Amino acid sequence: GKEYVVADGDVMHFRFNT
Repeated sequence: GKEYVVADGDVMHFRFNT
C-alpha cells in the first residue's frame, strides 16, 4: 500500500492506502 500524510489545519492525518 501507499503511505501518505494529509495536513488538516494543525493536525496531520496519517492515512494508509492498502
